[in-house]
Amino acid sequence: MNAELTHQMVPTNGTELHTVSAGDGYPLILLHGFPQSWYEWRHVLPALARRFRVTAADLRGMGDSAVQLSGQDKRNLATDIKGLLEFFGWERVVIIGHDFGGAVGQRFALDYPESIERLVCIDIPYYPALPPFNERPWSPEQLVHSWYLFLQLNPDLPERIAEGAGAHYLRWFYEHGSGPAGSPFSDDDVAEYTRWFTQPERATAAFNLYRDYARVDDAHWRADHGRVLELPTMWVHGLQDPFVPLANLDLLPAAFANLRIERLDGCGHWVPEEAPDRLERVLVDFLRDLA
Repeated sequence: MNAELTHQMVPTNGTELHTVSAGDGYPLILLHGFPQSWYEWRHVLPALARRFRVTAADLRGMGDSAVQLSGQDKRNLATDIKGLLEFFGWERVVIIGHDFGGAVGQRFALDYPESIERLVCIDIPYYPALPPFNERPWSPEQLVHSWYLFLQLNPDLPERIAEGAGAHYLRWFYEHGSGPAGSPFSDDDVAEYTRWFTQPERATAAFNLYRDYARVDDAHWRADHGRVLELPTMWVHGLQDPFVPLANLDLLPAAFANLRIERLDGCGHWVPEEAPDRLERVLVDFLRDLA
């Protein structure tokens, strides 16, 4: 990272989000997934900041944002991001989200279409196109990869794992989810994510991404089933992602009128860290006319 990064706590929607910003120009908001923080954009943010105003945010209760033990449903998280626009005085933004950050971006596009110029989702399904959580068919192969979805619905045990064996738990995700080139995460990278994840109250916020996914988000997604979004949208998918089945891409054309799909061969789930240069190229190309 060689760009000058500005760290800031931003009040929004009854909480404070930790943000990291650089550059000037059209505003881009970068949203991380589980189990990560703004730090997952450390390679991409400086490159994009040569052309845009780029702000990466830690989601509610996670990373270095204010501790919040509730409110991690995707509608409320999208409202948090709407508050960032109001704080910075932006009318419209591009939202780029990885994993659950992409789910927050989807919710933002559905709830605040007047405030989003373009949407980029990376390694995440489009949730309104999926069956309800308790009706979803899980193949045995997918259960082998995604067993943690069900563990993390437990109201207590995941926090104990995070506090007692957080680094080992995180390392499993990073190594299992990486593509054929192996994990791009150094020991220092794992330590940075472990730093906040092993704090029980912050781990609760991260696990609530899954708990609210199963108990709150479903009704919101179902209400938008069949809705077609008009805004320019790009989906980026690592072809060797074990967590998000490739077949999810087949559901996208019916939901987006202006869609571009980028399939990255040799890449797993962690695209911003496994293939930051390739991601930068497709993002710059997709946003070229806004620069």
